[in-house]
Amino acid sequence: MRGNRIPREEAPFLALANQMARGLEALAAELGITGTSGAEVQALVAAYRAADTAARAAKVQRFHAERALQAADAAARAFIVRAKKMLACFLGDRWNAEWEVTGFPAQSTEIPRRQVQRFELCARLQHYLPEHPQFENAALEVTGAQAGAHFNALRQARHAVNAATAEQGAKLKARDAAFDQLKREMKYALVVLGGALAPADARWARFGLNAPADPHVPERVAELKLRSPGPGLLEASWDRAPRATRYRVFVQVAGQDPEPRARPAVYDPRIYLTGFAAGDLVRIFILAANATGEAAPSPTVEIQL
Repeated sequence: MRGNRIPREEAPFLALANQMARGLEALAAELGITGTSGAEVQALVAAYRAADTAARAAKVQRFHAERALQAADAAARAFIVRAKKMLACFLGDRWNAEWEVTGFPAQSTEIPRRQVQRFELCARLQHYLPEHPQFENAALEVTGAQAGAHFNALRQARHAVNAATAEQGAKLKARDAAFDQLKREMKYALVVLGGALAPADARWARFGLNAPADPHVPERVAELKLRSPGPGLLEASWDRAPRATRYRVFVQVAGQDPEPRARPAVYDPRIYLTGFAAGDLVRIFILAANATGEAAPSPTVEIQL
């Protein structure tokens, strides 16, 4: 719809979804809208957030599984180093026919560089060492039992990584499906609103949308409030500006910054700022913006920390 697009980025996307939900809750009955509702949009927002949280948790689980595999592999490698030193006492340092049976790969006595080779070597050594007990040394933990323990630890860790990878993939797929479902509902709401509101109706702003007849720059932020909830911390808040989809926050510390500096864009009318010192005099103003352009700056407000 002219002047209104569904954002691709998560933060503005969810901000618009919440605003549309609030608008539907307030005006659906007045406008005779029955095909969608604020509760339905909010439920889809909640479903997306839950799916996103699950996907993030699955990512963390995969990270821990990979760390556990790295630890198991490091322990297996340390075992192989000890086993190599023990075997070299009897078989010699250089490769020969006797080394062939041990399972060391590529006709070399070097420690295998690839994890899969170390995994396979542990599997071989758990059978080789008991068949040659004179090469075992319990004090150095060079035994067939130890080789088997490292083989099993690697096998379990590899399985855990594969399972965690599959789980993360499934959770990401579910998250993307929840995002798409919410996006379809928002697009449908746009169509419904197009039939319920005139192009110049001021109530478009109640849904976080531009009136199609006036898709211009947003109005300026009329009032900015600052407070300091803790040492070195500032909270800036303001009312949503009609037609704004994002806000640029400009900060200047008196005596330090020659001019106001822009912080990264935000999509909600509240931001917490850090990095200040006691006694700093901080000046802040806001620029409301959308795809068309930026509004005039808000009043500049200052606060002494």
